[in-house]
Amino acid sequence: MIEINQDNLILLDFDGTIIKTEKFNWECYNKILNKYNQEISFEDFLKSINNSNLDQFFKNELNFKEEEIKKIRRQKYDLMYTQIEKTKTLEFVPGMKNFIENIEKNNISHCVVTNTSIEIINIYRKHFPILNKLKNWITREDYHIPKPNSECYKLAINRYGKKKTKILGFEDSWVGYQALKGIVDEIYIINSAEQVNHNKFLKENVNLINKYKFNFNYI
Repeated sequence: MIEINQDNLILLDFDGTIIKTEKFNWECYNKILNKYNQEISFEDFLKSINNSNLDQFFKNELNFKEEEIKKIRRQKYDLMYTQIEKTKTLEFVPGMKNFIENIEKNNISHCVVTNTSIEIINIYRKHFPILNKLKNWITREDYHIPKPNSECYKLAINRYGKKKTKILGFEDSWVGYQALKGIVDEIYIINSAEQVNHNKFLKENVNLINKYKFNFNYI
């Protein structure tokens, strides 16, 4: 079992890595798209978000213009505030709640690094207070170029990892993996049943996990 201690920096993606948000986001988008007599299948949604091209799908497959896509995203964000209290699809990745508790208990350096905006992250934080135990966050507003660019993770390392002997990165998407590749010591990929890039990850130097189970040592 992998041991984690105060000499480590833990970098965590959010969507799909801490909480399984895919179905919730898909449900919200389809509620908005239905107003336009459109929809996106869950399979197409997963492929799009895992490769960071959801806007391209809306444009190329559903024939929306750029301004319409911005409007749909805004409507979807607004809908999340009410739907989060009703949905039954949101759940933490197995072992994550205990993982968060151990990060706090053992004073482990960490940072959540996400392409998601602070506005949306705050919705989740309010609904799941345990997320507030994770003190360090880098959201979409904090950097210029989104994943798969490494800018966001380099920013996290510069802030929290300068004196750490080992940096561990946790992701679930291909674009997230590309952002981590080459700048951390170990990469862990959440290998869920919905992982659309499983075969690609098998060819890479990553650790595929389906739950968080690590030893924490206070030193």
